Amino acid sequence: MAQKMGLHRDGELLGLGPFETEMRRRVWWQIIMVDAKYAMFSGLSHTLLPRNWDTKAPKNVNDADIYPSATEPFQDRDGPTEMIFCLLTYKFAKFMVDNPGLEQMLIAPQTADVMHTPGALSEEQMKKYRHTCELLGNELLEMLDKYCDPTAGPVHEMAIAMRKFIIDKIQELITPPKLQKDFRGEVQSSKDNAFKIAVATLEHNEQNYLSSKDRGFIWFSLLHFQLDIFLYMTGQLCHRAEGNLVERAWRQVEVVFTFHPELFDVSNKTYSTVAIFILKAWRKREETIFRRTGHYPETPFYVEKLRASMPNDDYKTEPTPPNPYTPSSLDDGQEVDATGFDQFLGGLLDAPALEWDMFSGAPVHNSGVSSYGMYGMGGPQPEW
Repeated sequence: MAQKMGLHRDGELLGLGPFETEMRRRVWWQIIMVDAKYAMFSGLSHTLLPRNWDTKAPKNVNDADIYPSATEPFQDRDGPTEMIFCLLTYKFAKFMVDNPGLEQMLIAPQTADVMHTPGALSEEQMKKYRHTCELLGNELLEMLDKYCDPTAGPVHEMAIAMRKFIIDKIQELITPPKLQKDFRGEVQSSKDNAFKIAVATLEHNEQNYLSSKDRGFIWFSLLHFQLDIFLYMTGQLCHRAEGNLVERAWRQVEVVFTFHPELFDVSNKTYSTVAIFILKAWRKREETIFRRTGHYPETPFYVEKLRASMPNDDYKTEPTPPNPYTPSSLDDGQEVDATGFDQFLGGLLDAPALEWDMFSGAPVHNSGVSSYGMYGMGGPQPEW
């Protein structure tokens, strides 16, 4: 739609006035940012985004600096403006669009068995992506140094709070998983790495929640909650019982239910799916801890509330599904065909591990959330 409106062409090249040109730039780049983000969340390739645009990035100006009757092009301010947060996100959006194949670099664990499989990225390609990520990090930090001032208001305080987040995220991108000491050898496959990324993403969400809640922007952080990633992580916890990553994942389950009480509304089909995963995973966790210590762990508040909320006792007592990673769960030694839904999500969801058949009797309710909500496309909840 934006291309049909001509927003992918810069207003100066079309002979438009300064104000319309600047507003078109803002609209176009906002669309690019949202489109690139949702493409990655849904598992669709962001290479489908248009690449032939020449719309320039918006100027570093305050809203008060631009007005409809202007006749001269607006000029960037040298110091801080209200646009700092937007400029940071647009820079990152362009990075995603300009670097197709980024998802492969993020997921690849770089173990020997994966590096020699067809379609895997070469060491040369991985080095190139990591160098590009490092350059992006430097550019974002330079932008913060040039255009950000923590005394200029809450928006700039939020941007400053992003500094550590940016450094940590870039460092994670440029460090091979096998060299990341925090995971103690737990990342041995693409599935392991996908689980690690899901946990790390939710940990970054927690940082955003904590840094924004006292600055008036908690609504912004909550709006960017990736329910699909949380659903994936909880599904994995149905089969992953021990390890540093598992402990970190359970920490994030508590954080998510603390900041997103709407997830307790099990009349919403997607949220009831999350509840089923949580209850199954917690039963497995109880059994694991009991075998190791002889004591059952204290039941967290969200498990108690979900148990009380679920309309069907079968969800509370159904045995844990078999682990799809063991030979006993496969038919005649053949691997499960994880096609269809998992392919749509880019191969990250590990469809067999989620045991979708268990939802055949799940209640279906009308929901105010878009049918695309579980893929990160749903709109904000009313209470936000």
